[in-house]
Amino acid sequence: MAVDQLRFAPQAPAVLSEPLLTPVEAAALLAVRRSWIYDAARSGQLPCVRVGRHVRFLRSDLERWVTQQRT
Repeated sequence: MAVDQLRFAPQAPAVLSEPLLTPVEAAALLAVRRSWIYDAARSGQLPCVRVGRHVRFLRSDLERWVTQQRT
């Protein structure tokens, strides 16, 4: 198989099991300010997904993070 064929081979589409949350939605879920969400994501304190320049969150990650904070 040629290199060109490998590069352009069709791939199965990625499927998310849950929607990504915006920082505003994450802030509402956690009842904190949006600026805290950005600061916590930037410092690595809060789990996030980077989509280009955008920061997004998985609800399951945020729920797991809250549970870990309680212990």
